[in-house]
Amino acid sequence: MRRSIDAPLKRVDKRLPAAKISVSSTVLDFALAARVIFVTGKGGVGKTTVVAALARAIAARGHRALVTEIGIPGDDYSPLAGLFGRHQLPREETLLLPNIHGVILLAQVGQELFAARTLRSKRLVRRIFDSDAIQGFLRFAPSCRELGIYYHLLSLVQKQDDSGRARYDKIIVDMPATGHALALTSLPKVIKKLFQRGPIARVIEEGQRCFNDPQMTRALVVTLADQLPVSETIELIAGLEQSDTAVGGIFVNRVTENLFTHQEAELLRAALSNGQLLGAETLDRIGKASRAIARLRADTRYPIRVVPEFATADLVAQIAAAIDGEPTA
Repeated sequence: MRRSIDAPLKRVDKRLPAAKISVSSTVLDFALAARVIFVTGKGGVGKTTVVAALARAIAARGHRALVTEIGIPGDDYSPLAGLFGRHQLPREETLLLPNIHGVILLAQVGQELFAARTLRSKRLVRRIFDSDAIQGFLRFAPSCRELGIYYHLLSLVQKQDDSGRARYDKIIVDMPATGHALALTSLPKVIKKLFQRGPIARVIEEGQRCFNDPQMTRALVVTLADQLPVSETIELIAGLEQSDTAVGGIFVNRVTENLFTHQEAELLRAALSNGQLLGAETLDRIGKASRAIARLRADTRYPIRVVPEFATADLVAQIAAAIDGEPTA
């Protein structure tokens, strides 16, 4: 009988209620308990593909999903948009697939929305943002860019449809690489030291009620089954916890599937040790992956979903199915 590829779901952040957990839960179930899902991890681990796969899995369950990422000035291609047949995510919320909308998070959009909320004059806001001096200040002043992105995301969370319900059931954010992601999640603590009252402080408090509430927001960390990515994942999780961002689970991506029992693997290693035979490298990779995943299980307390390495044209669909799969016996 094959072993489970999911870590026990009882080992989770103590801030998350045990009532939400069951033995048949998947990492997707755990993530879906929140409205906002931060997908993060170091560069090159496949988190953007996981974002697209999560969106598909969520949409397949009948939820209205919004996928988004942080826009970088000058970029003319988005890998996330490419997974939906586009060069870039649109500036306005746009339907990409049934039940899946997309939009790019832009600092200037958030800054303009914040100014409009504070000044209550579209004409004055337009004059302010037409100023080259103001634009230069906002681009280079510490934390101004992050604050604009923060408010743009918060405004998307707060949007409602004509019936008064949330416009999107789930918002999935393709976060930047580790350091920049932590800079964004740590923003409230930095800003609150500078502004203890006033409109900026009020916005940060609104954001904290959303992004620091584990019932509203959870981070899903994507990694690879190798020692260095696992070490960086453990450090990232510590940083997220320090910034009061709840962790919803870990995806170990592109794992070579282990089809052997321990006894079979030992026999194979003995046979392959006599020379450079086909399969030795794969067996070694399986062993390294097993040790890396065992370390994750020992050093973290969150549900783990191992996603196998797929050789298929529709990689996103395969990962979506794996994400939403039941734990194996």
